[in-house]
Amino acid sequence: KTPRALRSVLLFPALATLLEQHRATSAHNAPLDPVFATQTGQPMYYRNVTRRGLAVAVQRAGLDRAGEPRLRFHDLRHGFTALLIAQGLSVIFISRMLGHSSASFTLDVYGGLFDRAEHMRRASDALEHEFAASLNPYTTEKAAS
Repeated sequence: KTPRALRSVLLFPALATLLEQHRATSAHNAPLDPVFATQTGQPMYYRNVTRRGLAVAVQRAGLDRAGEPRLRFHDLRHGFTALLIAQGLSVIFISRMLGHSSASFTLDVYGGLFDRAEHMRRASDALEHEFAASLNPYTTEKAAS
């Protein structure tokens, strides 16, 4: 879309390996070829990716239940963002991964998730502390003195 839209993204090793294997078996595997290409080597059109890839995966995973909202391609972006937030990553990092113009925009869109993730971490830490204390009161009393 714009020069700022070009960015590096998080790619974990297992996925990198899978993508490398896919590219190696593709007829279009030159360094500048898209990883997912049409038969002529052009980048796939997003509607084809949605119909031939996402829709099939959703069906195979049993996520196409009647009465449930249809999973959209953009929902994957929101899911990825929610996972980054749940991992406690900074809003600056997440904003850059998403290509947002500013961290404040990211907070405007995902602020509720950041707030919820922080409260869940605090609650989990407090419960862990209390649970550990109830299992071994002697150790807790000794540590406090």
